[in-house]
Amino acid sequence: MRSFFFITLYILFLSGLSLGNQKCHQSDAIQLHYLPEPFRVTGKATGILQSEQVSIGLTVETLDKEAAESLNRNSQIINNAITAFKTLGLSDNEFSTNGLSVYPSYRSEYNKDTQQYHSVFEGYKVRNSITINTKQINLAGKIIDNAVQNGVTNIDYIEYNPLSHNITKLREKLLAEAVRNARKQAKIVLDELQYEIVSIKNIQIVDYHQYQPPFHPQPRPMPSPQPDSYAETKVFSSVNKQEVQVEVFFIIKKLEQDDD
Repeated sequence: MRSFFFITLYILFLSGLSLGNQKCHQSDAIQLHYLPEPFRVTGKATGILQSEQVSIGLTVETLDKEAAESLNRNSQIINNAITAFKTLGLSDNEFSTNGLSVYPSYRSEYNKDTQQYHSVFEGYKVRNSITINTKQINLAGKIIDNAVQNGVTNIDYIEYNPLSHNITKLREKLLAEAVRNARKQAKIVLDELQYEIVSIKNIQIVDYHQYQPPFHPQPRPMPSPQPDSYAETKVFSSVNKQEVQVEVFFIIKKLEQDDD
């Protein structure tokens, strides 16, 4: 009888521990459930850099019945253009050629008798490109004029950009400003709601880009008389907008209220 009594007490003791643990787990679960989710805020910062260098893309296309003739004429145009660029003050390390290609060219013609289109061989096309990178941004208009005057067939693009090390410096500055902006916004909202920042769970760089409106000039035809009688092509550099966005996930809690 006594042993049965002790066994009963032991079972009741274990049951009490089990119920106590369950209540603790339930209490913890309820407490965790009501913890605020991380407060996500996006911070932004924008800066502007002046252009310090210009990149110009040029293309020469020639078409002749013989591949050798087309290549020779293309090379003459390239050489004449490079000579003209040097007279403007450009050095050899400020331009390069790339993308040389030679291929047969066909045009499509409509045959009234067969009422079908067919390909007609028109010769060999040679394509070669010149890329110019220079800090002498005031020469951009003269470079375009000299290129067209010497037979360059396409002005592909003109891009004004800051120097790379200045972009890096500005980006570092904008990152710090974007984080401060996120924290400032969070504090304004949380102060009104009587919450405070405890710590930071995560931070992400959402976006970083530089924006410059693309400029694709069209080469104007150069008449046969003296080219000096025509106005110089005017090309103006643009400012470069740099923008950084960060997402900061703040861990927050309710401010403790004084009992008084």
